[in-house]
Amino acid sequence: MLNFDPHRWIAEREGQTVATVATVATVATVATVATVATVATVAAPSAKNEKANSPEPLATVATVATLPDASEVQRTLDSWCDAFNALSPLRPATGFTMGRWQTLYDCAAWWLENFARRAAWEGWSTGDVFGIRPGYPARGGLIDQLGDNRSLVMADGGARWRSWGIMSSYAAGCSPHLEPFWKGQ
Repeated sequence: MLNFDPHRWIAEREGQTVATVATVATVATVATVATVATVATVAAPSAKNEKANSPEPLATVATVATLPDASEVQRTLDSWCDAFNALSPLRPATGFTMGRWQTLYDCAAWWLENFARRAAWEGWSTGDVFGIRPGYPARGGLIDQLGDNRSLVMADGGARWRSWGIMSSYAAGCSPHLEPFWKGQ
């Protein structure tokens, strides 16, 4: 495998100090939480920089994140995929019209393909994503609210999208109690 770092190559050619990165990962078996600490030291200014003559300390960036256990994430993904694979786009669950069922089915297929892994890592529940509120269309979980829209952005435990110029958002943990749409209304 080619291990070429263009930034290191440029820095060596210009005689700069090369940035160093250290990563430390600790997995707690009891709490099933992985703690990841990443520390990066940025290179000192080059002689070509006008600030090179002024003494400046090295910049240091530190980020600490708490992530769920990988096996829990995989179990969540497996349960979502197993439930979805058991569905048919031509056989709606009890209480759904064919049009609404196909909208939910298509949106779920698109979402699973593009966002499921990230959502599982961020702790989204089945109700948050696939839940419905019987009698209140488009007021359930993310898939129900998203409908035919495909302008979704998911980051930091939230989802945002724009539909007809109106921004909408939804956060993980809002509706974990909702039943998934494949169980019917």
